[in-house]
Amino acid sequence: MNSTNPTPPPPPAPDPNQAPVVVDQTPAPVIVVQQPMQGVAQRPARRLPYRAGEPIPPGYQLTRRSRPGLWIPGMIMLVVPWAISAAAASGSSDGQLDELYIPVLGPFLTINDASDWARSPLLIDGLVQVAGVTMFILGLTLKRQYLVYMGGTHGRYFAANPTLGGVQLEARF
Repeated sequence: MNSTNPTPPPPPAPDPNQAPVVVDQTPAPVIVVQQPMQGVAQRPARRLPYRAGEPIPPGYQLTRRSRPGLWIPGMIMLVVPWAISAAAASGSSDGQLDELYIPVLGPFLTINDASDWARSPLLIDGLVQVAGVTMFILGLTLKRQYLVYMGGTHGRYFAANPTLGGVQLEARF
């Protein structure tokens, strides 16, 4: 036995007249409260979804924007097949494919005069162009509403939204 660390005395014997005490051995729940860092400003979200009828939080402004997820792929689906059709028309020396220079309608105008093997590609070309122009128009006309944080009176904001007639520019300094 080590002389520097004496053994503790044994616990006293329980009193036979007293009811036994049951001690709960389950650990207490731990609650963690996260405090914001001192000196660091909490910035609100730049953009929030908007649901009709809900109040607009202070510092935010309701904004409408086109749907680039529709109009950008729509523009690609219109321009790429049309460019391929126009390239095919420019390679034709007899002028039989000149209708392909017309976007959307060109493939349908050319189908009657085309050979049997060319009808299916022309039909697919025309349908892809129709889908592209439809997506392009819907993406520009169906606006999505959302809330933009303007920072009270000193928020800076800039937006460029394409429209059918050009581009809508919006800025606040």
